[in-house]
Amino acid sequence: MVWGAVWLFLLGVQLMNACPGPIETKCHLCEPPCRLITSITTNSSDDCCSLCNSVKTCQFWTLNLEESLCHLKQDQSPISAGNSCTSGTATAFEAASIVVDPSVKLHPTQRGLHGCHIDLGYDHQAYGFTTELLYGESFETFNLPGPAPSLADSQRVDSTVKSIQGIAPSDNTTLYWYQVLGAASQVTLTQDAPFNGLQSVRLSRSQGMSPVSIVNRGFHGQGLALSANHQYHGSLYARNQGSQAVTLNISLEDFHVGLILSTLTVQVPAGSDWAKYSFDLPTRHSTSCQDYPWDTAPLFCYGGLQYRAGHACWQCGGQLAVQLASVGQVDLDAASFEDVEVRFEDQRVTKEIVNLLQAIDLDGIRLGGTYVKLDTALDNASHIGYYWKALRGDADKRPPIVQQGSGISPFWGSQLRSAVFGPMEILNLTEKLNITGIITLNHLETDDDLADLVDYMFSDDGSNPWVQQRGDDGHPDPFNLDKYFELGNEIYNFNFVSQVDAMEKRATALGVGGKLRYACPWQCQTKILDDGASKYGSQIYLDRHDSDDPQADVFEQLIAQWEKKDYTARFTIWETNTGTLHDFQRVMQEAQDMNQYEREAQRVRLDSRTASFCVEASGHDDLWANGHGDQGLIFFAPNQTWAQPPYYLHKMVVESRQDYVVAANSSLPQLDVVALASNDGNNIAVRVLNYNNISIAYKLDLETTNTACLLTSSTYAAPNGQLNATNPAVDPYRYVPTVKTGQHVQVRDGWNNTAQPYEFATLVFEC
Repeated sequence: MVWGAVWLFLLGVQLMNACPGPIETKCHLCEPPCRLITSITTNSSDDCCSLCNSVKTCQFWTLNLEESLCHLKQDQSPISAGNSCTSGTATAFEAASIVVDPSVKLHPTQRGLHGCHIDLGYDHQAYGFTTELLYGESFETFNLPGPAPSLADSQRVDSTVKSIQGIAPSDNTTLYWYQVLGAASQVTLTQDAPFNGLQSVRLSRSQGMSPVSIVNRGFHGQGLALSANHQYHGSLYARNQGSQAVTLNISLEDFHVGLILSTLTVQVPAGSDWAKYSFDLPTRHSTSCQDYPWDTAPLFCYGGLQYRAGHACWQCGGQLAVQLASVGQVDLDAASFEDVEVRFEDQRVTKEIVNLLQAIDLDGIRLGGTYVKLDTALDNASHIGYYWKALRGDADKRPPIVQQGSGISPFWGSQLRSAVFGPMEILNLTEKLNITGIITLNHLETDDDLADLVDYMFSDDGSNPWVQQRGDDGHPDPFNLDKYFELGNEIYNFNFVSQVDAMEKRATALGVGGKLRYACPWQCQTKILDDGASKYGSQIYLDRHDSDDPQADVFEQLIAQWEKKDYTARFTIWETNTGTLHDFQRVMQEAQDMNQYEREAQRVRLDSRTASFCVEASGHDDLWANGHGDQGLIFFAPNQTWAQPPYYLHKMVVESRQDYVVAANSSLPQLDVVALASNDGNNIAVRVLNYNNISIAYKLDLETTNTACLLTSSTYAAPNGQLNATNPAVDPYRYVPTVKTGQHVQVRDGWNNTAQPYEFATLVFEC
């Protein structure tokens, strides 16, 4: 009965908007006084005619079937020789028709489509989330983007420091720790039994020599944006193999103005092995930030990004300094420093990013990317770099990781990636936010290790050593089951079925068998997917990485094959790789996706989608040399975090959520429409996407018993049709949706409105 009603409903809309028969003519050139209004892709003469009728200035239309283009024109065009076209004149202005029937419920609205994706292959993304302020915190190799800047070059671009140089610049070994006091010989790197990784830094001072100091300025040397009257907490590991105690002065400084903001003294006893020294440093003053030259040491803001709106190269004045003040020698390793006042609850994640994600009612976060299969651990171990057992527990005890691909361009080569933010941080954060946690694991993880992960996460047996370990790691209770495990990233994972077997066997022993969800990359078609789907049914997912383009047709083709085999496997989309878009072009693409999946997700078995990327560092997209990666929903700089246009698209979508998707039809396919309604039908939301560079008038009919409704509208249109518009760092709220409330409108007999060029609108009626 429902589909019969829908068919009659759609037929009625089509009949109301039929166009008169077209004329077959030669194609027309548009020469003065003719004016071409726009050209739109279509092969339908009815659509072309209706478009012309719905645009007030259109007098004449031409449809070139060979080019699949509808040309809307003002005034007649002279006829010229050429291809055969279908053409006609505007009969009379007639708005397009949108009809919504909230009584025809198609299916419940889909949850799980408003997640975002973090790819730590772009190392900056970790620093959009974590409260950690230091970078290169373990003094390892592989940090430099190129030859270390010479002392003369550094002084030329950073004249506020007397003598800045990278540690051991001739060996191209470290960056982001700088020596600012003492002779170069007083700072060395040693591989003598480091606390973590493969090396530590050694400071030494002989009788008659000056003190020696090193400083850290945070991510890519951007400087720390310190806030007045905040309490900062830090720690470092120190070892003194000498015969006399040494004194360390640890201070917060503003190197722009030469001011010490806070300082304290730490004593490291003689003959002591590695020990952790914690400290607290309050601040009396804030540090300021200022423009910095692009593509210049030591920041290396990525050249070319300065021409893309939204990017800035800023340096702030804060630095953490460690000085060996006494005669002697000390080794340092695994340093950490954070502003505890910006933490979200007990997580080492900033409140600022959490608040932004909560504002769009995010329903999942996926952590994964090519780095998962390319990382190497710096701990002289044989295991892979991205290894869950090595990435749990205290961050300062995790092995540093060298990344050799993914978001690294040839400019960087191999690069050290921080281990302070990883899968456990995502699992903990998503639990706190009560949203879905999605982690991608290396395809080389052993079956036994993955079974241990199931114990670690879900067992409640206090005698189980993995339960005890979980408690020591700060999570005494089992994790909830709202998780996805992706086994491998963009790779044909031969181990997938045996890995799932091992995890399911352990899950069954714990009483949660059949409740975990496993995804294999898109490359797993067909043999591996077949083997998994035949054994585990709807627990198995195939993960599609797209280019932010609708995938329903692709899924339908596979579903047709699966149904012949009785497979109930399902789909995810965990990367939307636009490559370059954080602008209104991306708004249009995301809106197109959201509308299609709102209508089709359940039919095409799509359960989860995460947009790439959650965050991006302004000025520091490491893969921009290859024209990729510049696609963050949220941007951050040392001193601020702000949203880009695609973020607001998702905010509009979630704010217009209702209980059911209901019948809706537009007489013009160029107006992409989806409608939703509350269970009682009194609240109706209509989302209208005009992905065209013309204004289209339309008449909206709500098939409701009420004659008038209270309207709240949100509209978001590319300014002056500029699809490349974004929110710049200096004006972070330049483009936000326009919201109007309290408008009483007549809906029973139609309400007239106009979809502006490149506009997404949500219309929520309270009837």
